[in-house]
Amino acid sequence: MRNSQTINKDILIDELIRKYPEVCEVLEKFGMNCRECVLAPTSTLENAAEMHNVPLRTLLNEINKLLSQKK
Repeated sequence: MRNSQTINKDILIDELIRKYPEVCEVLEKFGMNCRECVLAPTSTLENAAEMHNVPLRTLLNEINKLLSQKK
């Protein structure tokens, strides 16, 4: 399994995208264009979800589901 760890709310957006670029499709689905955001290096996934009014639990579930399917 490629993603042996579960992504949590504390990961920095920049780190998440660098490690798993495929998550951009999930982020963009929620209107989060994080690749181009100047706040990505210092914002956690939780911060970004709050800024975009996206339910954190839903976002985490979708990201982890996507990564668990990529083997």
